[in-house]
Amino acid sequence: MKGRPAQILFQQWADIAIQHLHGWFDNVPAPLKSRLSILQNRLAPFGNGNLARAFFSPHKTPFPQLMFEHATQLGIVCTSREQAAVQGIFALYCTLRILDDVVDEPEVFGRDHVYLAQHFSVLSDELFAQAVGGSTRFWTFKRALLTEMAAVSAWEVDVLRASNFGNLPTETTDLTVKLGAKLAPLGIGLFALSCIADRERDSDWIAQFSKSFGAGLQVANDLLNARPDHIRGFYTPVLIALYSRGLANPNNKGEPIWPTLVGHPVFDELLQVARSHCQAAEKCAQDAGAAGVAQVVRDRLAAMDDLKMRLLALSLGSRT
Repeated sequence: MKGRPAQILFQQWADIAIQHLHGWFDNVPAPLKSRLSILQNRLAPFGNGNLARAFFSPHKTPFPQLMFEHATQLGIVCTSREQAAVQGIFALYCTLRILDDVVDEPEVFGRDHVYLAQHFSVLSDELFAQAVGGSTRFWTFKRALLTEMAAVSAWEVDVLRASNFGNLPTETTDLTVKLGAKLAPLGIGLFALSCIADRERDSDWIAQFSKSFGAGLQVANDLLNARPDHIRGFYTPVLIALYSRGLANPNNKGEPIWPTLVGHPVFDELLQVARSHCQAAEKCAQDAGAAGVAQVVRDRLAAMDDLKMRLLALSLGSRT
């Protein structure tokens, strides 16, 4: 997205989306309110539940920018059906975020948070139905990406969370491809927009794009989360790379993970893996004629140049 007019339009578009989000949150049934406040604080920890910062910060999830750029290129931005698709992917994001945190942090997100996830899941389907109607291709696409994500997430729990280090896979590049499916559902919103524009033929490139971009984003997230993942005993491609080189001990929770990571060539190796996945996604979008989507990937690639400094800041106690 380039130029002030485009930035103004994006801000207007974002303001509409945020108004809808606050509207949903205000209307959550009373028994779910306390659980919702935990979600809001998790989504926007530095802004007292400020959703604008949560969803539209340059370091946060890129799916709002992807949705805006794709809708703009398709010529459907700010239409009623496009807004329903945008709200649908936000509701789906909330659903998946809750479920992920219930598994990862049960001490914060108790099992009872699944009821809040169910609330957002139903809302998401209702909104997508308003956007795409009975498009069989859309619902098949959505089910395929979510089923793959669920299968990979369950495999992660069974293998990466339950195994001893010596039994883990050590080929980190293949592992990043597999785990990229966890973030591939970002493509569901993109395909909903394509369906609104009568471009169901976009399904193949969006699926491939989403898996490649998801893999790149997952590696970047794993770099940023290396220390808390190490403390919690979560094996990720980043930590497996550190442990397998003898740079850290998985049983020593006091290891200086971030300084060790940025001070060794393994950081640049892993960052290149993330870049390669993102570059594949960029090419996929560019070849499909989705120039705006490709630009979002390029922007995220540029942001990866700051990862080392962000890790250093985190190691010194700064919140980024």
